[in-house]
Amino acid sequence: MQKENPYIILWRTDVEKNLQWGNSDDWKDYDFDQLSNLIFDKTEVRLSVSTLKRVWGKVRYESSPNTATLNALARYLGFGDWREYQHKNPWINPAPKNGTENKGPIANGKPVIAEEKSSRKKYFIPAIIIITAFISLSLISLISKKSIYAKAFPEAKFQAHKVTDDLPNSVVFDYDASAFHSDSVFIQQNWDPSRRSRVDPNGKQFTSIYYSPGYFQARLIVDGEIVKKSDVWIKTKGWLGLVSYLEPNGDIRNVCQGTGKKNDLQYYLDRERFTGDLHGQAPVLWCASALLR
Repeated sequence: MQKENPYIILWRTDVEKNLQWGNSDDWKDYDFDQLSNLIFDKTEVRLSVSTLKRVWGKVRYESSPNTATLNALARYLGFGDWREYQHKNPWINPAPKNGTENKGPIANGKPVIAEEKSSRKKYFIPAIIIITAFISLSLISLISKKSIYAKAFPEAKFQAHKVTDDLPNSVVFDYDASAFHSDSVFIQQNWDPSRRSRVDPNGKQFTSIYYSPGYFQARLIVDGEIVKKSDVWIKTKGWLGLVSYLEPNGDIRNVCQGTGKKNDLQYYLDRERFTGDLHGQAPVLWCASALLR
């Protein structure tokens, strides 16, 4: 950042306060043109819209404004020149310390007095400490809870066995949750909590019926925690019904024309049917996958 930048930031703040034109982030070319006229009326120096936009950081420009521009900015606020503006500025001490520039207390693009900066620091550090401690305790609690379940109950068992490949499909679950000594034991068919069934805490087998084909991850749940998962793959010979719709080249017939959502059954029934439309090819892939398995 260039040496003049802290003072330019302060100058902008003073101008915005005097003009009362609202947030400068919303200023347009019209506003900068009006400001150019105001500066000219007071200083008889014409600053272009692009120059003022550079001062406000709306146009990328690495160098600081030249001396004539800086003097015009200072004179607009009633100072003799830019040097006087810097010298009489109560917010920023331009004197360098240890060979480095002291840019003064600038926060969020606006000057703040040293007391405000100290006050913010006073409350900021304790807040960071409290937040850090809370996060650390939460992580320790979570890790400890998982470690207790992992170490104290390694005997938990859960395995699914299908009876047939037809629908509906009865799946037998072999389980052992006795080591938990809990009266809250459930088996859940998949991710959906509504497919959860309470089972005997000391039992060994439970049968659950799946009415739809697909891949599922059954869960053994104890005291509200998932302690074991088991994969369930429900296939069905019903996929063979697609064969009658397949063309020799693999395209599928009678595919409904793609459409958006609409609360009208007849609208969907009346849609045009196509052969080989990509909307209908996914079931063919599912069929092939099921048959290969």
